[in-house]
Amino acid sequence: MKDNHLSPSEGDLFMTVAVGGYTFDLRYGYYEDSDRSLGEPVPIYPDLKKHPLYSRDGFPIVTAVQSPCEYYTVKKDEAREDCCCDCIYYPSMKDEIGICRCRARQLMIPTESKYAQTESNETDI
Repeated sequence: MKDNHLSPSEGDLFMTVAVGGYTFDLRYGYYEDSDRSLGEPVPIYPDLKKHPLYSRDGFPIVTAVQSPCEYYTVKKDEAREDCCCDCIYYPSMKDEIGICRCRARQLMIPTESKYAQTESNETDI
């Protein structure tokens, strides 16, 4: 019997994820050149710890599998390992990339109403 499952190739699209005003094309590849000897390519996720992105309302966008921050609080009876998807602030373990809803990590984004209250167009930001 022939196996109809094709192995992914480096550069093939794994999935497209839209979250927080951003679109991520997750492709198969290798994190390190040395990983090539281990077998098939794996989905490559953006390094959102090294290059953080934030939603329009200032919450950090994180990958499910990234290492958690200092505010990590494990979901009751759901912990697999220490990663963001196991945190109470992560929306769903099913989401590959999501928005961390931890208020301590939220950026303070000035609102238009704040600028409307000033008498001049200059700001201190």
